[in-house]
Parts: sequence; C-alpha cells; structure tokens
Amino acid sequence: MLESIVSGLIVAAISGLAFLGYKHPEGYKQISKPLKYVCWAVLIAANVYAMGFTAGKYSDGKDMSFSLGWVTLGFMAFWIFLGFLELLPIILKSNGSKTGE
Repeated sequence: MLESIVSGLIVAAISGLAFLGYKHPEGYKQISKPLKYVCWAVLIAANVYAMGFTAGKYSDGKDMSFSLGWVTLGFMAFWIFLGFLELLPIILKSNGSKTGE
C-alpha cells in the first residue's frame, strides 16, 4: 500500500520537474541547485549508513535493508535527469521550437 503511494508521488514529482524545466527554465534553475544538494546528501547518508551497518560497533552481520548499488544508480540517473533538464532550453532552441508556448 505504502509503496504504491510513494511511487505515485515520485512519478508526480518527476513529471512536475520536467514540466517546470520545459515551460519555466528560469524557475527550474532556481530549484535545481537545492535539489542537487539534497541528492548529494541522500547519497552521503546512504554511504554513511552502509558503512556503519556493515563495520560499525553494533553491527551483527545481518543484511542491509537496501542495496547501496541501487542507491548509487538512482543517484546517477537523477543527476543525469537534472542535467538534461538544465540543457533542455538549449536543445529546444537548436531544434527550432520555442519554449514558453
């Protein structure tokens, strides 16, 4: 139940970012820098948690609740998506279409 709600919210957020990057590139530039900081913070927090879970004082050898590889892959995909949205006005201008219509 919770997974379906969270996945729907993630899809809505990503489509909202794409809409913002397409229709309002100036507004997207203001929001992209804090998003990149949050993205880095999530990756660093996942790495710190993984190190503490596997080699920490209270680690008991159990499996982690998430895969660090998937977190890193998601980070890279989101980072590429944010970079694509930053370049979207340049890409659209080179194809001859206009933004903001």
